[in-house]
Amino acid sequence: MRGATVTDPKPLSAPTEGIYVQVVENGPYRVLGATSGAVVEIVGNAAGESWDYATRDAIALRDGSELCRCGHSQIKPLCDNSHEQVDVDVTETATAAPYRDRAEANGGPDATLYDNSSLCAHARFCDAGLEAWGEVEIAGAEHVAAAARMVARCPGGRLTLIDNESGRDLDEPEEQSISFIEDPMIGASGPIMLRGGITVIGANGDAYEVRNRQALCRCGRSSNKPFCDGSHDPR
Repeated sequence: MRGATVTDPKPLSAPTEGIYVQVVENGPYRVLGATSGAVVEIVGNAAGESWDYATRDAIALRDGSELCRCGHSQIKPLCDNSHEQVDVDVTETATAAPYRDRAEANGGPDATLYDNSSLCAHARFCDAGLEAWGEVEIAGAEHVAAAARMVARCPGGRLTLIDNESGRDLDEPEEQSISFIEDPMIGASGPIMLRGGITVIGANGDAYEVRNRQALCRCGRSSNKPFCDGSHDPR
């Protein structure tokens, strides 16, 4: 199933195919519709900038697999009920407001970069070279392509890129997948990356806006739960 880049929030009963994630109150993430995931590493270029993902391991999942979101499980990425024994608050704090309501528009000659910084997962792909914001400011297809490349690797969906002439979202829909990010460049485990328009349903039964890429907190420290805010970054 190919997911849409952005859709309206859906009620709990809406997903009938593909993957969706249920946030369990004071508990783990419950995954429905997935049979596999992958551990991926952020790899750098010669300049030491985040450049791409490399798949490290496959993770077997089943319908109803529960994933750790407190950061204390001994069998990560799966939950072992450690949240019942440790002092950690996994209460959701994220707004249900649409992405664009909190995004800043950075207009350029050919494209506009929307930036919702509350969704930053500190993966740093947008910092390579001239940075995504710098590329958008320069005319030319090669600069739009450079910005689009960074946007496509942004795990939390902080950035989106819109073609000025057509109004088309340059962030192409992807196949649905679940990945667990490891970030050896900073010596930390990153978030759970959801790609391809996976529905995330809060503990109250309401769905968050469906986006092409989302990053779920799995350290228990985000101030934007269930989404990652980069709190795993030790720097």
